[in-house]
Amino acid sequence: PYMKMRCQSWCWCFMICCLLAVGYLYIDLTFSWSILVNRDKADTSDHQMMWIQPQRNALVRKCAFYYDRDGRPSIVLNSMKDDHNRLYPQLQLKIVYNFSIYLCVPVRVWKKSGDYDPHKHNGQSHEYVTYLLRTTGPIHSVSPVYVSLTTDTNCLRGLSENIPVLPHQYKKMLRFGVCLHQPVFNITDPQVLVDWIAIHISLGAEIVFVYLEKKFISEDITNPLNSFVKSGILELIDWSIGIDTYNYGQTAVINDCIYRSLHRVEYLAMYDIDEILVPRKHMTWSGMIQEIK
Repeated sequence: PYMKMRCQSWCWCFMICCLLAVGYLYIDLTFSWSILVNRDKADTSDHQMMWIQPQRNALVRKCAFYYDRDGRPSIVLNSMKDDHNRLYPQLQLKIVYNFSIYLCVPVRVWKKSGDYDPHKHNGQSHEYVTYLLRTTGPIHSVSPVYVSLTTDTNCLRGLSENIPVLPHQYKKMLRFGVCLHQPVFNITDPQVLVDWIAIHISLGAEIVFVYLEKKFISEDITNPLNSFVKSGILELIDWSIGIDTYNYGQTAVINDCIYRSLHRVEYLAMYDIDEILVPRKHMTWSGMIQEIK
């Protein structure tokens, strides 16, 4: 009986190892794109999973940020709204912490970038403008797990999907980061991106953020970037805004990158793919900053 039990144990161990091996192989072969693209913890890459629509003419990015730079702990959300209707919907935010502790606080317009002008924009029927939303009530001075939007003042009904809150504490503060400040949607040669990233790494960048309008980007473009992603120096972020607006919401991308980097890098460069900040007298940004200081 003892030998029989040992044989059964070995058989179970062997089967589990085989299942794990097959599982890893399946993930590696089938979900290379999923591993490559950071989707802010969402499970799929379509517009509905990247954005929440609390009202017909408003979008909120499914990624929240803890903000306390001015001494008032709060949650900030990145949003875009069709400004034909100037009034932003009155929303509440359910803020969930560990151990199921939660708060229900108002979230209101904090900052706005741009104005709708039918003459300036050639009479487009929809023109989305970037809004930053921020909680107005007191919250705990720790980062929550997730938040949800609703119009219910008690946060009991009509809750949106959970919106993850990015951490505001990292193991290591990085010195330099760089952000491509508009979504990539018209790149046909991946070498352009590869060279742009490699040059910034040589200058001292420790993290690079690139936003993708995925419906325009094939794996032929992203596959050459895989080594950068695996090394941890590149974050490819699925933007998928899904509306007709200027440069696919460029100002909202800038907001996202700033708040994403706020607690992560000391210096952040932001510009286009045909621009690079090159020191005149130094080989790296570190030497340039040292002289400026």
